[in-house]
Amino acid sequence: MQEEEIDLREYINVLLKRKGVIILIFLVGVITAALVSHLVLTPVYQSSAVFGIALVDNRPVLNISESLEIMSSNLILDEVIKKINLNISASALKLLIKAENLKGTNFIK
Repeated sequence: MQEEEIDLREYINVLLKRKGVIILIFLVGVITAALVSHLVLTPVYQSSAVFGIALVDNRPVLNISESLEIMSSNLILDEVIKKINLNISASALKLLIKAENLKGTNFIK
C-alpha cells in the first residue's frame, strides 16, 4: 500500500477554494439566528427590588402580611397596569408577581 501524505498547504488551498461557500454558510446561520431571535422569540423581562416597611416608634406602620396583601391587590395592580401601559389584566399580572418577606426583617423582596 502506498501512503499518501497530506500537506497543510493542500488543506489551506481547499479552504481558500471554498471560502465563498464557507462565508455563505456562516452568513445564512447568522441571519437565521437574528431573524429567529427578533421575530419568533418573545422577550422576557425580569426585575427585583428589596424595600423596607417604615417604622414609627420602632414599630412598623403596617405588618408584613398586610403590606404583601396591599401590594398584590387589584387596586394597586390596576394602577401599575395604567402607569406602564400593559395589555394584561390585574389577575394575570398577579400571577406573574412574586413578593415575599425576607425572614427576620421588615424587608420585602
